[in-house]
Amino acid sequence: MLSQKKLQELCSCYVNVEILSKKDIGRGFSVGLYNKVASLLTSEAQFLLNALPKDIKKKFIEVFLYFGINGLYIDELRKYFVNHSLFAEAVYRNPGSAEAFEILYREKSIFNPIDKYILRAKAGAQIYQRLQALKKNLPKIIRKEISQNHYEEFLVDNIGSGQGYDMIYVLKDNYDLRRYTHVRNIDIDCKSLKMGQTLVEKFELQDNFSFECKKITQTHKRNAHLVISIGMLCPQSTHNCKVLLRSWRPYIRENGLLIFNVVSEEMLIGDPLTDFIITMLGWHMDYKSHDLLDSIASSLKNMKECYRFFDLPYAYNPMLALRKASNI
Repeated sequence: MLSQKKLQELCSCYVNVEILSKKDIGRGFSVGLYNKVASLLTSEAQFLLNALPKDIKKKFIEVFLYFGINGLYIDELRKYFVNHSLFAEAVYRNPGSAEAFEILYREKSIFNPIDKYILRAKAGAQIYQRLQALKKNLPKIIRKEISQNHYEEFLVDNIGSGQGYDMIYVLKDNYDLRRYTHVRNIDIDCKSLKMGQTLVEKFELQDNFSFECKKITQTHKRNAHLVISIGMLCPQSTHNCKVLLRSWRPYIRENGLLIFNVVSEEMLIGDPLTDFIITMLGWHMDYKSHDLLDSIASSLKNMKECYRFFDLPYAYNPMLALRKASNI
């Protein structure tokens, strides 16, 4: 770990050390400040900083380390990022938009430095790794459910699906599951669903998918064997997560599964710079500790955790599978 003296030296390279010393150094470096400085020293951050104009770079570092998200220069910085990044423009226009995930899932070519940073940074890269974890684990889970329960069909409701890349790629890459599986992608973002439909047609999976542009509560219940929601709970408070999950439970058949994820506080600790950027653009995450995740899972009565898997290597997106008791 870097010493306090070394951190002071590093900070003095970036910000007005007189201002910083009055507010932070005099009281000793906080863990938060240490993590911020450390995040500026990564190769990904150095790549981004070296690509910024000198005045924007100085203001960006000062705001990140000292002034905060509502402080001086934030409007100027936000404008610069939106005007020089496809990702920033998409997030600012609509946090969690289809266009933003096209970039995060590496479905779209990018050329500007800000977008390249987002893909290389820990937090951005882990969104892609989350998709890889789903592609790896979902086929195993679905095969086991079909085999053990002798299902002749397997119904999946994908709530807040966006484009629905997770299940689309699962069925693209696992031909044997197509015989059993039908996925209903449900989202209020009709543009995302349309993009998913285009991909389904490309892979000739039309018989395995349907798309409903509405809230889950506006759809009919079809007793799904699996209800999945990835990413939808990440901005939600712990209370709202519990409320949403309880509202989805009636859509799951007895002995069926619910798979969801939250975003872990490890992301905020491990990559505060990316969190600062997306927060500046209006995309606010609600980071959960492992205890809070356990609290969310245990709040669902008559449902028991049976699987837990992660986006490796950093596990910023823990994914849980809960089974609905057969005696409800």
